[in-house]
Amino acid sequence: MRSVLYFEIMYPIYCELIEKNRGSGICIAFFEDIELYRLYPLVYARPTYEIRIGVFPLWFRAAAKLGAEYVVLFMRDYLAPYFDWFYRIYLNFNFVSVNDVSKLDYPTTLLINGRLVVDNKALEVIRKVIASTGNIVVVSRGYIAVAKLHPSLAITAAEFLKAPISPELLDFLSQTVEVLEEEELTFLNNLWEILLWNERYLAEDIELLKRELEWCRFEGKVKGNREKVLLHPRAQVDEDVVIDVRRGPVLIDEGAEVNAFTYIEGPTYIGRFSKVGANTNLEHGTNIGPYSYVGGELKNVVVQGFTNKKHHGYLGDSYVCEWVNIGAGTVVSNLKNTYGAIKMYVGKVRVDTGVNKIGAFIGDWVKTAVNVTIYCGRKIGPAAHLYGSVYEDVPPFTIYARDYGKPLIELSLDEAIEIQRRMKASRGMLLTDHEVNIMKRIYEETASERISKDVAKTKFTLP
Repeated sequence: MRSVLYFEIMYPIYCELIEKNRGSGICIAFFEDIELYRLYPLVYARPTYEIRIGVFPLWFRAAAKLGAEYVVLFMRDYLAPYFDWFYRIYLNFNFVSVNDVSKLDYPTTLLINGRLVVDNKALEVIRKVIASTGNIVVVSRGYIAVAKLHPSLAITAAEFLKAPISPELLDFLSQTVEVLEEEELTFLNNLWEILLWNERYLAEDIELLKRELEWCRFEGKVKGNREKVLLHPRAQVDEDVVIDVRRGPVLIDEGAEVNAFTYIEGPTYIGRFSKVGANTNLEHGTNIGPYSYVGGELKNVVVQGFTNKKHHGYLGDSYVCEWVNIGAGTVVSNLKNTYGAIKMYVGKVRVDTGVNKIGAFIGDWVKTAVNVTIYCGRKIGPAAHLYGSVYEDVPPFTIYARDYGKPLIELSLDEAIEIQRRMKASRGMLLTDHEVNIMKRIYEETASERISKDVAKTKFTLP
């Protein structure tokens, strides 16, 4: 048995796209900043730039567009051992390293904020930075967006990047480097922005993959332009499947299986070796990562990968991390009866999102029982277990069963690790020591959150 994650599945595509940049002389270092808390629970177990908006995570889209020859990923210390092993040893990526200051010696070295969305405006700004002479830092709304630094200065500055950066880095750089203000750059500041941008970047990424790789012609039932359906030669789609591309393209990747009487509306991506059950309704914006099983009804949803949502139920306007099991009949509400804007907590502050369709943001290793209902805009922490109706945010490692008259109860670390070990074994994979260490660190660092919510350390039982 072995451990597999998203980038092994995407390995050929990533290598082909980055290989075209060889000789560019550009190294990009992606870093996290202290605003990462705004993106919990999605980034407890991954760096901020690993969030997928569209087919690709933030860092790879930026690296591909900017012509990076080499990438250094700076991240929190407890994540680094796993991702270093994963990229350098397991995948043998020769263009990525983790927290490696020594690699910042390329002719052009860029530091890019991992929350920066590299859209057309950002591309314009960064290309001007690349073309400029000397050291330069671009700041937007008080955040460092991008910096171009001489290798010796980049190596010195990189010591700040091994933890989420604070204003201290800007203070350090501003002493010797030209600082430019650019107010129009876009950062991923809030969870619900992923849902607002997902369809746009799905369509863009699918178009990129259409240009770069060869796809089969889909001969089944199509509403709209058949050329907008991209089918991998080793994908399987039953003849009774209907694909509607009038709103956007559809890509069904290698090894994916789509069973009979399924309706797919673009833009939609079905990742490698994922399986779509019979009679499934995939509405626009469905974005399924690798090795996931989906059924029921989904709309504008990002599934990071390795998740089970096999059964009937509704999942809309949501983000689901890895190794989640969603029980039969689970429904995520994405619209209030009043059609009003949904309020969410960002840190400890409750804010009006200004958006009236938001489902749930579900962290890694979460499990829902049958017939669970999750209210609009809820955040579910890693390794939470849900029963009944969920009408508030749930801390990590917490069992939530208010409908059964239960207080919030802690899921012990040992139980969480053993459950994850079993889930990975069901896929023929091993739980690595690095992954266990990530779970331990998250458990320890979120203890105060459970205390503040009066989560009890007692045995959980149902009637």
